[in-house]
Amino acid sequence: MRHRFLMTGAMLATLIAVAPSLAGAADEFLFNAPSAVPEGLRTLGPALGKIWSIIAAIAGIVFLVMILIGGISYLSSAGNEDGTKKARTLMLDAF
Repeated sequence: MRHRFLMTGAMLATLIAVAPSLAGAADEFLFNAPSAVPEGLRTLGPALGKIWSIIAAIAGIVFLVMILIGGISYLSSAGNEDGTKKARTLMLDAF
């Protein structure tokens, strides 16, 4: 699980590092965007910003759901060692 977390972090860091240069390149190539495209999405910068906001919101919701499920599992395990271990693992995996 840790390997998957590290790989996801590395991919996000790469995306964050490359996004400004992609936005600058998009400004050069998208200056004749079709009029059907909304004004705020004619360049790549605002589009990436909106996509990033949506991804962050979804990640936050998934995080909260996993923490809540893990917490409820932990409380309902009633001291069962296997149940508490499984619930703790779920809560730690949420991070």
